[in-house]
Amino acid sequence: MLFNLGMTHADANDHIEAVQWLTRCLEISETEESHVRKTYALLISSLMNLRDYDHASLACRRARELFPDDKELLFRQAMLSHELGQLDDAVALYHEVLLPAKVRHFASVDLGLAGYKARHNLALVYEDQGKTDQAEQEWRKILEEQPEYVPAQIGLAESLLRGNRHEELIERIERLRRNPATVAEGIRLAARRLEAQSEAAAIAELQQGLAEFQREYRTIARVVSAPSFDS
Repeated sequence: MLFNLGMTHADANDHIEAVQWLTRCLEISETEESHVRKTYALLISSLMNLRDYDHASLACRRARELFPDDKELLFRQAMLSHELGQLDDAVALYHEVLLPAKVRHFASVDLGLAGYKARHNLALVYEDQGKTDQAEQEWRKILEEQPEYVPAQIGLAESLLRGNRHEELIERIERLRRNPATVAEGIRLAARRLEAQSEAAAIAELQQGLAEFQREYRTIARVVSAPSFDS
């Protein structure tokens, strides 16, 4: 009951309440009980959302002592290290997350944590370190696993932009612009590519893109508002 109360408050972004219930849950639980790993993961996440990094670090240290091979706890520690500016530690931890699991146990764990989500965060750490080539490699690996993952599509395009590799960048921008969900990002990146050549060209690209976006939006609105044949 305490675990479920804490998880529910965490899902509702009520992290103060979540911390109280999750802490109480850990106080009365035995280490070998199946929910304890997940309780620590939720507690660390809520403490980080509250920017209480001291207590998040304490909870993380305790959890890792108890469950050193747990992927979700490794992931949380990596996130915490990144947030605290401990970039080398964050890289090492994300690489550890990506290794094959040594121990399997029953738990409610997002499988993406040990795959594309870890690579996403690892790419962000590399970018903060100025290691753009390594970041680009991670974006590409994500797209091999999840071709439709939008943050990786944008991340790779940003890497190509920084590297002045315009041929592939143009191709990536066109893919973004063909997708209604990412057309705005495509317009933004197209303008940024032109900005290095001419501010006027970048402004013109934005104006043209905005006009195209508005026309597309009006078309979609008309289709959605039209009555169906069986109404």
